[in-house]
Amino acid sequence: MPATHGHLSGVMDEYMEEGTNYLGADIGAAPAAEVAPGRAPSLFSDARRTLEGTPSEAEVRVAWMDLRSACSARLKAACDYLHANFKRPKPVDSIQVERGAYSRRPDTLAQVIVKCELGVDGRLRPCEVLEKGPLDSTEVILRGIAESKYSPSLLAGHPISMPHVVRFILDPTDGKLQAAQELLWRRARAVRFPQSPVAWSDLAEALAKKYPSVPEYLYVVRHMNELYPEYWWSANELAWSYVSEGRYAEALPLARRAQARVAFNPYVDETVAAALLGLGHCSEGLIEQRHAVESLPVDWPLPERERFQKTLRTYEEKCGAAVAPALHPP
Repeated sequence: MPATHGHLSGVMDEYMEEGTNYLGADIGAAPAAEVAPGRAPSLFSDARRTLEGTPSEAEVRVAWMDLRSACSARLKAACDYLHANFKRPKPVDSIQVERGAYSRRPDTLAQVIVKCELGVDGRLRPCEVLEKGPLDSTEVILRGIAESKYSPSLLAGHPISMPHVVRFILDPTDGKLQAAQELLWRRARAVRFPQSPVAWSDLAEALAKKYPSVPEYLYVVRHMNELYPEYWWSANELAWSYVSEGRYAEALPLARRAQARVAFNPYVDETVAAALLGLGHCSEGLIEQRHAVESLPVDWPLPERERFQKTLRTYEEKCGAAVAPALHPP
């Protein structure tokens, strides 16, 4: 502390280990279907019943989508189930790459970013190069990826195919770049690979952490949202900027979209609450802000917990504390 809203929302997501929502799995993945809250319990029950049996690969896929839809409809039991039962993939054999091609350019800093489909057999294919490396290093790395082996993503113990992003860093500096040098490199990647959501996400992350006040930051966030509209972080951060400008009607759909992708992140709930209160929807806004307060981990930085509680008291004074009941009894 102090830290920006965008940086804190991303750190919160990492802290909560949101296995159901990480950039690698999101790129190219179909969004969860919007369902009415009343349908969420039956979707959750059906998915659990399926996964407790011996489902086919297609049935596991349907259960995955139903669970995500139920979670997006704010059914906490479905979100908790996903959090407890979705396991990210892990490499079994590390990618073996001959470094001969790269060794001819020892002064070159680069990342090779490859988006693949990780199948239930633990193999990465087909693959699409998002960011190329120098000389023939990309082709060498692709050959290594083709020979690599992973433990696949698991849902309640059942393997499920999933988009997966592989990063291969060619770094002669051994990670010793200064912050300004790191920012220049990330800018260069975004310029060279303008269609790479990973390049823009990395640039936005660096700006949110170190340089949130520069005009470039919101341009990067907005571009990231246009390039990759299903990414929750950029949608929420853009919504937060609209809230600060009083553009509540523009902020709310963006914040709701983020909320549908990553459940129970207090910083997303806070954005939704601010947009609702700005539009005069006191009851709904109070529910969301109370939810944000209750979702904060007990060991989260005290200044932030106090800020969330102070905001809630302000909303209660503005709307009347009796408008929205507490989500959970004391």
